[in-house]
Amino acid sequence: MLRDGGKAPEGSEVACDVCIVGAGPAGLTLANELLASRVRVVLLDSGGRDRPRESGQREEIEFSSPHFVSPQQTRRRQLGGMAAGWDAPLPRRGLGARLLPLDPIDFEARSWVPRSGWPFKFDELAPFYERARMLCGLGPLAPPDDLASDAFDELPFVGRTILTGLDQFAPRELVTRTLVDRVIRSSAVTVFENATVTRLRTSDGVTVTTASVRSPRGTSFSVRAPVFVLAGGAIENARLLLLSNEVRPAGLGNEHDNVGRYYMDHPYVIAGFFTPGDPQLFNRVGLYDVGRRHGALLAGRLRVSEATMRRDRLLNSGMSLQPRPNESFAAATRSFGVLRRAAMLREPAVAIPANVAAVVRATPSLVSTAVGLAWHQRRLRPALRYGGWSQLRDNHRRFGYFAVILQPEQVPDPENRVTLGERRDALGQPVPRLRWRWSELDLASISGVRDLLGLEIQRAGLGELERGGPKLALELERAGLAPAMPELDGEGLPALLMPEGAHHHLGTTRMHRDPAQGVVDENCRVHGVANVFVAGGSVFPTSGFANPTLTIVALAIRLADHIAALAAAVNGTVGFVPGTAAPNFTSTPPDRER
Repeated sequence: MLRDGGKAPEGSEVACDVCIVGAGPAGLTLANELLASRVRVVLLDSGGRDRPRESGQREEIEFSSPHFVSPQQTRRRQLGGMAAGWDAPLPRRGLGARLLPLDPIDFEARSWVPRSGWPFKFDELAPFYERARMLCGLGPLAPPDDLASDAFDELPFVGRTILTGLDQFAPRELVTRTLVDRVIRSSAVTVFENATVTRLRTSDGVTVTTASVRSPRGTSFSVRAPVFVLAGGAIENARLLLLSNEVRPAGLGNEHDNVGRYYMDHPYVIAGFFTPGDPQLFNRVGLYDVGRRHGALLAGRLRVSEATMRRDRLLNSGMSLQPRPNESFAAATRSFGVLRRAAMLREPAVAIPANVAAVVRATPSLVSTAVGLAWHQRRLRPALRYGGWSQLRDNHRRFGYFAVILQPEQVPDPENRVTLGERRDALGQPVPRLRWRWSELDLASISGVRDLLGLEIQRAGLGELERGGPKLALELERAGLAPAMPELDGEGLPALLMPEGAHHHLGTTRMHRDPAQGVVDENCRVHGVANVFVAGGSVFPTSGFANPTLTIVALAIRLADHIAALAAAVNGTVGFVPGTAAPNFTSTPPDRER
């Protein structure tokens, strides 16, 4: 059931078996998986079904970085969390995201990657990945051997240095609508919207008894439970542990000053521009476009082989190919834009005859592209970025080169961290402060991967890979970045397609068996705290390059199994708290600690 935290009686308390903080993919998955365990769940989220217009109150952060812009806009205060911000265009399915697992090497302690290694191997998570795929509605994934029988070809690299892998996609409505509705409809789960947790309360510093909650209206209530799970995202999970400092001045789980450290994301790097020697290649490599194949929405992605990572001491990386119009096509598009703006503003266009001539020459190609994309995308205003380009004919006449977009792994650097800032939000809480920058290994690996790709393109006789020049300037201009972020093109720094990151916030409550090196143990329980767990990307020890949602969902399913086992051990199968009725508010004793 869905309730408004703003309507809770002032000073009241609600009791449950498991209190989950945050209704993004991690929190929703956890609540959904606990349905079969008959435990009573309260799920708290500071937002509602829709993102409020004045959403910056809770999402404000202080930010320091010479390399990136603030990830302010990559956070969501609403049911569904950042899934509501998934923006990968899916033909005929709206917007979504890539859902793929981490690689086995990502779980290893790699000698060249400081602080790498998970407390368990890939095989431990494999069965939970399968359950995560089922929950996310993913169809069967074709094995690599099936790629050759596809209607399109792989790029024929000579060696096994650069490989092609398949990424699978899912629409965001699977989380923001289907999963949200399933949890809300359950009588075992009470979802409170407009309910921000401001503190975890403990009298002994070991066991948390209640969570203090406030609404945007300023009213306060509390939730009492034997188990608490933080699922508010990497920035908010760290902030809440740091804010819960009444008994432990450094915050819960922070005995070794690890809370908030090791922040990671996946910045999108413009790795270069691949111009094929044979334009017919644009007609043959549609595998790298998003399309329905093997019963699923898939797209090919270039990746560095595991053997090459070990040999060259590289971080994990994935690369996508995005076609760009050739010069005549691009010139006609620009001329059309000039004429359109002139007509709308009722102002004379510069060099009208030249612009009209450019449009007339390219009209057949422009029309066929627009009609073809509109048909495949089911959109009235189609665009190449929405996919479906591989279904068009004669792409050798339409495209000139591919932009290569690199999604790199970042090193877990302890100096990239979340702390408490000086400013306060609308609820009077210190806003989070984030420090984030490249490391030397990050930059060296990006450079090494780009060099490797350029070499393999040449060895295979496919064409050439350009680093910068006019194509880079045009790419930045197209993305609206050239005027705003000139410092990101500085000497030695990679140009970024998304300077704020890919909203893959990771690592601030990292998992490690040793409390001196992590915040949570292998079961995601906060070190030194008996009954607080963490779900989501903040527990990742390393990031890999894969979009993290499938791993987040798999870890949440694993955690739900662990909590359900605890419930069964404590009190049979009916939960920790006697009774199975939905939680209701009770008045708080006057002398209770506030």
